[in-house]
Amino acid sequence: MTHFHSIRPWLICSVLLSLSGCAVLTESQIEETNRFAKATDGFAALPGAVIDHQASFEKNLRLLEMSNQVLPGHHEGTEEGNIKEARTQAVEKVHKQYLAAQEFYALFKKDQARLEQSLQFINTYTKGLKTLIATDDIDELNKQAESLGNSLDKAVDQLKTLGIKTKEGTDLGIVGSATAGAVRGIGGLVLSYHQARYVKEFTAAYHPHIEAADKAITKMMTTLASRKETNDRAITSFLQTHFVTYHHLTTSTVLATDQQTQINNNIATSAQAVITASNALVKAHNSLVDELKTRHTLKTTIETITVLAGHVEAGLALKQKLDKAS
Repeated sequence: MTHFHSIRPWLICSVLLSLSGCAVLTESQIEETNRFAKATDGFAALPGAVIDHQASFEKNLRLLEMSNQVLPGHHEGTEEGNIKEARTQAVEKVHKQYLAAQEFYALFKKDQARLEQSLQFINTYTKGLKTLIATDDIDELNKQAESLGNSLDKAVDQLKTLGIKTKEGTDLGIVGSATAGAVRGIGGLVLSYHQARYVKEFTAAYHPHIEAADKAITKMMTTLASRKETNDRAITSFLQTHFVTYHHLTTSTVLATDQQTQINNNIATSAQAVITASNALVKAHNSLVDELKTRHTLKTTIETITVLAGHVEAGLALKQKLDKAS
C-alpha cells in the first residue's frame, strides 16, 4: 500500500493545479447530480431486504419439512425396547432439524448485516451530494466534504469484508480524507469553485467503490436467484411426502405451501431486479462522472439516471410485495 506521506503531497498538488482551471458547475450539472442522488434513494436497502426474505423463507421451508416427521408406532412382533429407541431417535431428529433451520436463518442474517453495513457508504454519498450542491455556506460545504471523505475511508474495509476489492492501483482509503483536506486547504470564500471541485473529486473517487459494491451485490443476488429451482423441488417433495405420510392434504397445508411457492418466486424476481438496478447505478454514475468534466448538456446522464430511477422504483415495489407476503 502506498504510504500516506508519499501520496498526500502529490494529491494536494494535483487538486491545487486542477482547481486553478476549475469552472463552476452548470445548472444542468447541478440538476442532474441532484437527480442522481434522489434516484438512488432507497437503493442501498434493496439487497439486504432480499436476503432477509430469503432467510425467512429458507427457515420456514425447513420447519414445514419437520411436520412430515411421525413417531414410530407399535407393530406386531416389535419389542417395546426397540420402539422406545426408535422414538427417541425420531425426537432427536426433529430437534436437530429445528436447530438446523435456526442456524441456517442466522447465517443468512449475518450476510444481510454484513452487506447492509458495507452499502451504507452509498447513503452517505448521495446525501452528501445533495448537501454539496444545495448549501450556500462554505463551512457547511467543508463539513459535508469531511464527512464524505471519512465515509470513503471506511468503505474500503467494509467492501473487503465482502471479498470485493476496488480496481488495481487505487488507494482510496487515503484519497477520501486527503481530497477533502486538499480542497479545503486552498482557502478563499469562492463557494461555487469549492463546490465544483468537491463534487467532481468525490464523484470520481467514489466510483470504484460503487463498482465494487455492484460486484458484491451481483454475486450475492445471483446466488439467491439460483436457489429458486432447488427450493421449488423441495416444496414439491414436501407436499408429496406429506400426502404419503398422512394420506390427505389439509386446506391449511396446501395454502401454506402455495404461499411459500409465491414467496420463492418473488425472491428470485426481486434478486434479478436488484442486479438490474445495481448495474444501472454504475452506468448512471459513470455517465455523471464523465459528463461533469464538460460543460455540455448531460444528455447521456439524463437518460441513464431516468433508467436508474425506474429500476430502483421497481425494486422498491417488489420489496413492498415481499413485505406484505411475509
